[in-house]
Amino acid sequence: MRNKTIPLYLFFIGAASLIWIIPVVSAQWIDRYLHPTEVNVWDHPTEWVEMLLADAGEWGSDEWEHHLNEHLAATEVQMLITAPDHLPLYQYNMEQKDDDASTTITEPMYKTTVYHEGSVAGYVYLSPSQPRVISSADTDTIMLRYVFVIIGLLLLAGLYCIRRHIVRPIQSLIQASSKVAAGDYHIQLGSSRIKELREVSDAYLHMSRSLAVLEKQREEHEADRSFLLSSIVHDLRTPLFSMKGYLEGIAHGIAKTEERKVQYLNRSLELARRLDHLISMLSKYNESHLIATQRKVEPVDLAELTDRVMQGLQFQFDQKHITTIQKYEIKQAVEADYELLYRAIENVFINAIRFSPEHGKIEVEITQQASGSIRLAIRDEGPGFSKDDLSKVFKPLYQADKSRGSEHPGIGLGLAISKTIIEHHGGTIRAYNNRHQGACLIIELK
Repeated sequence: MRNKTIPLYLFFIGAASLIWIIPVVSAQWIDRYLHPTEVNVWDHPTEWVEMLLADAGEWGSDEWEHHLNEHLAATEVQMLITAPDHLPLYQYNMEQKDDDASTTITEPMYKTTVYHEGSVAGYVYLSPSQPRVISSADTDTIMLRYVFVIIGLLLLAGLYCIRRHIVRPIQSLIQASSKVAAGDYHIQLGSSRIKELREVSDAYLHMSRSLAVLEKQREEHEADRSFLLSSIVHDLRTPLFSMKGYLEGIAHGIAKTEERKVQYLNRSLELARRLDHLISMLSKYNESHLIATQRKVEPVDLAELTDRVMQGLQFQFDQKHITTIQKYEIKQAVEADYELLYRAIENVFINAIRFSPEHGKIEVEITQQASGSIRLAIRDEGPGFSKDDLSKVFKPLYQADKSRGSEHPGIGLGLAISKTIIEHHGGTIRAYNNRHQGACLIIELK
């Protein structure tokens, strides 16, 4: 589970607030509890005064003053009682002294009005006794010390957070950039709780992974390109070399009889046709990349299209006495370019016919998958694919029967063209071996 992040601006706003607010609040709290300025705190002064005067007796009497003196001495409270005309009736400990070295600091007095039988009986002024006397200069100095100490601690904590959540992730990004520039896409980035830095790190990781995938694809494409070029050179050079030998044999008089000359010429013509077929297939393979990107998409009945392909290849089926078995569970249209899809399926059937034995069977099955895609499976009874061939059968000019001129002659571009067309339609094509014998090629379209 990933840690929660905060935006960068909130991080700095919070840091600034802590640096300004916490020192002031903390200094006041420390000063209040280490140097209290009051001894007593009254929660309900009005009720307290009423109870005190209710038990004191008649105002102004000696008994009244004696009761107040005893009670105030126990509670250490300063009091002044005045008549309604503000003339003093009673006071207790109301004197304050100042000197040149200090300033007396007291709480503001509390005033309450006393009523008797619906009229004002007098006024009572209260304040805490024994006020704290401290130099104003000392108070400011202590407060400033507290503030600066707390600010310093907060700055240290802030610098640690900035280094951990800002500086280190940026340093890891710089180091990762150097690795990516050197071609090393396996990088590790420091984590951060800052939202913007987390997003940058995630985007950088995604970029490095994408570059790693692209680099792998580039290497694969480079290997395919090298294989394609070497295959083209081989497939062109072999018939050309043979054709050159036959023609030189005629030109230099090696073929002395007319029968031998005709034989050499027929063989040269056969090789020339093979070269023409190879060049034609290379052209079609090149065109398949361009045409597949410019396809005309329309609803295509896959079962009807498959039947048309088999009808077009009926001569090849009859030549090898191959029986076809159709199993169409559904007849549903797919969005595709009719002509391109026809060519792709035709190439798969040609491959199946080429490797099928005489009097063999080819099974064609169309089903709908749970994902909603339509699957076309074409199974033959040929020799199947070797383990190495399964991963390379769709490479251009790759032939499963490595030898050129075997009993199954072919160029090795048909399935490569089919793969290009199917993938440009958003589908897939895969090769398998049947459980008992033969190969199975499966096309899935949405």
